[in-house]
Amino acid sequence: MFQVNNQKGFSGLNLMVGVFFLGLVVFLVMHTIKKQADSLNDLTAEAEIEVFLGDLKRQLSSAKNCNATLSKIQTNNGQVTSMKFYKGDELIEQFALHTTIGASETKILKYSTSIYNNFDEDIAELGMINLIIELQKDIESQSAAKVSRSIKLYIREREGRIEECAFGGLPKGETIQVQETFGTRLSSPFVGVNTSEMKTSLNIGGSLQLTPSDTPCSQENIGAIQFSGVRKQFEQCKRDLTWKRVHR
Repeated sequence: MFQVNNQKGFSGLNLMVGVFFLGLVVFLVMHTIKKQADSLNDLTAEAEIEVFLGDLKRQLSSAKNCNATLSKIQTNNGQVTSMKFYKGDELIEQFALHTTIGASETKILKYSTSIYNNFDEDIAELGMINLIIELQKDIESQSAAKVSRSIKLYIREREGRIEECAFGGLPKGETIQVQETFGTRLSSPFVGVNTSEMKTSLNIGGSLQLTPSDTPCSQENIGAIQFSGVRKQFEQCKRDLTWKRVHR
């Protein structure tokens, strides 16, 4: 039997077995680290996809932006190569096909339209479509890399093509102002004043002034903010039904 002893009494076979198991441990550790890193990259990509979809929804809530991108496109299997949004009076293109989003470098593969039918929703004279967005995440797992997300859009269509569209609903008629018994309501999920940046329900470019008010704090207006004409301070209606100063 072949056997080589070193000065410390270990045979060559012992050394080979030790090296083998050491290599196996290193392989398993590196594989685990790589798998964990891939999982982290997947989570990052998913978070950035949600941010991307939120940005698209805000932009497409403006019928002007939605129409710039999808007007005259087929309601089913229609395709576009980028999103078009107005920044002031300038029309810009964003999120083109084969570009990436976020640090995770998730690639945009395809935009397409699909007819959406939900007869439980009262949408009057409007129709609905899904804007389908196909993406590819930059991760090792090929089965999880390609994903599809959709945004539901309200539309008016003619002969199978989109005439008008918007996320969140289209205003009835030519104006977003709707007269109610209690006053005027704005029929729009987002409103911009002196700005085209739509980040929240109300977006104001410049300053906002609240006139003095001493409205009672009640169950109906918990969370409301007012400027007290008596105490000269901004206040919020709290759950204990009292006005408390904002930013002490």
